[in-house]
Amino acid sequence: MKKVIFLTCLFLFFAPSVFAQEKCEAPAWKTGDQWRFKLADGNTYANEVVDTKDDLYVVRVARDPDRYGYDRETLNIKFVIKEDGRQMKATGDLRKLFSFPIFVGKKWTDTNSRPAGGLGVSKVETSFAIDFGVESMEDLTTPAGAFKTYKIRHKLTMMRGHNPSGWILFWYSPEAKWWVKREVEKSSFWSNLQDAELISFQSKK
Repeated sequence: MKKVIFLTCLFLFFAPSVFAQEKCEAPAWKTGDQWRFKLADGNTYANEVVDTKDDLYVVRVARDPDRYGYDRETLNIKFVIKEDGRQMKATGDLRKLFSFPIFVGKKWTDTNSRPAGGLGVSKVETSFAIDFGVESMEDLTTPAGAFKTYKIRHKLTMMRGHNPSGWILFWYSPEAKWWVKREVEKSSFWSNLQDAELISFQSKK
């Protein structure tokens, strides 16, 4: 009896950490899957899967005329697909936002450069160090519903001057198959990026 009680207590002690380390694999998207968001200023926009290929999901993001090719295994953005069909290597700061599989404690990095006139209207090309990390699992409610989420921190650091940096938080939901909330650091580092939350979504069967 004492052994049973001991084992039960041991399980209860370690269960939270085991759950926290549980890996979340990349979701399976289908053509027609859609996520609608509301920005802090009240405007709304939608992202939609418009095509699926052998190794890519093709996604339309808001009103952007380009399309984005997401790798099926990691959901990293591999290509920007121009209106004429040309594929260009993705270079955005968030091209590796998801980087599946994810779990609490996972960290990964990226680098990027922006030409003159980019973030902060710099007059010279600027290089950035990009850090990502899954900080915790949290229950979160938005107008689209209640979700269990992985909280992901994105940090962008300029590699010049005094190395100014800024962060964005994303809450990814396995149920919604996308992030359901975005919180942007309130600083001059970010010019036009706003907080956003999911207000509805649809997943094709």
